[in-house]
Amino acid sequence: MVKPYTSPYVTNFRNSAVVIDDEVANALEKGRNVVALETTIVVQGLPAPVNLEVAEECESAVRDGGSVPATIGVLDGCVIVGLSAAQLRTLADPDRHAAKLSARDVGLALATHGDGATTVAGTISIASRVGILVMATGGLGGVHRDVRDSFDESADLTALSRNQLLVVASGVKSILDIGATLERLDTLGVPSRDTGRISSPGSIRARAASRWTGRWRMSGRRPLRFSRTANSPPRVPRRESDRPQE
Repeated sequence: MVKPYTSPYVTNFRNSAVVIDDEVANALEKGRNVVALETTIVVQGLPAPVNLEVAEECESAVRDGGSVPATIGVLDGCVIVGLSAAQLRTLADPDRHAAKLSARDVGLALATHGDGATTVAGTISIASRVGILVMATGGLGGVHRDVRDSFDESADLTALSRNQLLVVASGVKSILDIGATLERLDTLGVPSRDTGRISSPGSIRARAASRWTGRWRMSGRRPLRFSRTANSPPRVPRRESDRPQE
């Protein structure tokens, strides 16, 4: 159930390509904190039933921090900002063959009336459009270690440079070239702040941090904030996480 919602960013009409859940719409209208969450980790990243359990835990963590979670995905060619538990189960159903949607792919999914889970880049682009200022995720995409040969660089980085949004992450994914990723962020003009070690492990852990947004309102871009729980050991030793790539 959704209600008509109008903002400088998007309007919910009956045939709108973007539908905002009632709770999220009310929070945006009243200026409450809203945290966007991606869905690729649920649909393509983790096996069932752990995937849905993690999604529930992420939303609970956001609520515990005093914010409203807005899990984002595409169902039947419609962007849903604030997926319900039932909608998320539908999106994660293997028989639906939901696509992995980066920022460039969202429009095509709408045009073809498809289903899709949003990456960090896809989630950022949608969240920014509807007026959400904060997103939380686990590992961030970046520059791959064989970039000299593959030119493989995540669209997450360019999405960060193009949108006014604060992203809270556990760090850059450990399989990437972390140093090169940080240099690329610098080149793109994306401010960042580290709350722990800069070479944080690829553990899936994020915090709702909308309370930090006000500090950066005068900045040309919202910062990417790497966060890491204090005294938390890496989930997987570096040499073990590197082994599949060798």
